[in-house]
Formats: sequence, C-alpha cells, structure tokens
Amino acid sequence: MLRGCFSRPGLSKHRGTANVCTFLLDIVPSDVSLPLAMFQHITFRKDDIGKLLRTINGAAGSPGDRHISEEGLTQLFETMWPKLESDLRTISCEVSEKTPVRTDRDILEEILEILRSQGRREPLTDDSESIEDHA
Repeated sequence: MLRGCFSRPGLSKHRGTANVCTFLLDIVPSDVSLPLAMFQHITFRKDDIGKLLRTINGAAGSPGDRHISEEGLTQLFETMWPKLESDLRTISCEVSEKTPVRTDRDILEEILEILRSQGRREPLTDDSESIEDHA
C-alpha cells in the first residue's frame, strides 16, 4: 500500500522551499510508478524516518521558531519511536488489500517512456544522423 505526501500538480516545480517525498508502507520503491517515482522515498525504517524528521526540522527555521535543537529532536524521536513504530505496524496490518507487485514489463515500459521523453528534449548533435538522411 502506498501512503505518501501527495502534491498538487506542479508542487515539485515550485521554486523556493517545496519538498515532496513519498512514504512507502508495505511497498518497495521499484513498485512506485510515475509520476511519484520521480520523488525521493521514505521507507518504514527508523533511520529513514529519522532523516525525514531532521530534514523537516531543518526547514522549520531557527531554534525558537518551530525548529528544535538536534539533541532535542534526537531525544524526542528516540522516546516516541516505539509508539510510532507500533502505530505504523497497526496501520500496515489493517490494510486488507496488498498493492500488486509491478510486472517486469510495466517497469520496462516506464523506463522506455522516460528514455524517449529525455531523447525528445535533447537536440541531435552534428555528428548524429537524422531520420531524413535515411529517406
């Protein structure tokens, strides 16, 4: 099951401080398809969630705003982790329907789509042959 921070269209293109990630619960990164596959993923691992919290805390501003000290964050996280882990496991168990694993063909088609879109953005170089040269 994919649970995540979903953005409005264009949020990832927002200039400034927009940050987007997906939180993966009961799913692996290779099973995430476009457009969400473009974003960084956070998995249900203590170190990943800790990194996410440090990133959010760093973006919150200076100490005293909404930002807390690194030591305070670490202490709070270590104190609250057992409860968070338990709650996430409960949510995971409540999900009756598992997300199907993507087929190899689906993944290959996505890779091909990405490569084609990149190819359309890159102009042909002088030493490249154009289609018209073969006509």
